Amino acid sequence: SSGIKAEYGEAVVSTQSTGMLFWICYCPEGTTEPIWCPAGYYCPKCVLNSYFPEMIFQTATTLALLCTLGATDILCPPGTFSEGEALSEDDCHLCYPGYYCPEGSRSGAESLCPTGYFCPVGSGDPMSCPAGYYCPYSGMEEPQLCNTGHYCPEGTDVPTPCPAGTYSMTNGAPTVDDCFPCYSGCYCPEGTSEPIWCPAGYYCPNSGMEEPQLCSTGHYCPQGTDVPTPCPAGTYSMTNGAPTVDDCFPCYSGCYCLEGTSEPIWCPAGYYCPQGASSPTICPEGYYCSKGSTVPEKC
Repeated sequence: SSGIKAEYGEAVVSTQSTGMLFWICYCPEGTTEPIWCPAGYYCPKCVLNSYFPEMIFQTATTLALLCTLGATDILCPPGTFSEGEALSEDDCHLCYPGYYCPEGSRSGAESLCPTGYFCPVGSGDPMSCPAGYYCPYSGMEEPQLCNTGHYCPEGTDVPTPCPAGTYSMTNGAPTVDDCFPCYSGCYCPEGTSEPIWCPAGYYCPNSGMEEPQLCSTGHYCPQGTDVPTPCPAGTYSMTNGAPTVDDCFPCYSGCYCLEGTSEPIWCPAGYYCPQGASSPTICPEGYYCSKGSTVPEKC
């Protein structure tokens, strides 16, 4: 059949019969004769401004009754979806959390939210993770607050650790400017949230220290030392990393030890040095003192 003649906009359904299968026609503007919907397609508008969703196995009479004048399908706005044809926005539903739905979406899980973005319920587009937050997974419904020791610019999927020698005690730091130099007497490895006291036996002389330095000989370093403390005069320490003054030992007899001595110094000839001497003592008149003397000897 060549179809049924119709004026533009007239409520006419034309069919082509093969057994009980009927294809719907479509009518562009200016149509005088409906055009058959080609094989492999269906025509959701029976005629201009009328709606029918798909091919059916029915009679032409029943088919005509199912085509409703004035009904027209719409595209659901961004952030919503309809699994079938939507006649109004009342037929559109909010997009699922963790997904976004562009205009005309057919599923609430149309597009998975990518990393670095988040998608609350009803999202039409993915939202960039705001500064101070991070979005590490795809399908995130809401961003996570950036943790201490790190900073998170906009769009962060993995927080950036504060550089070595700096720290940040702040949750939600947006930039590296929120990472501050480590205190003297402390050190700060990469990603430090709170400065770490220099351990006993080490010292941290400057602000911004990345790692502690071993206490030098002739000195001792309690916890939190920024400048090593010299062993008292009359004592010595040959040990690197001495933590307390108890690691400074009395100077040998026949030697003397200035403040901060790492190895006892021999008493010179003409002087004597008892144990724990901080300086050599001159030999008295009528006595003699050879090198390393501990007491004067009578002439």
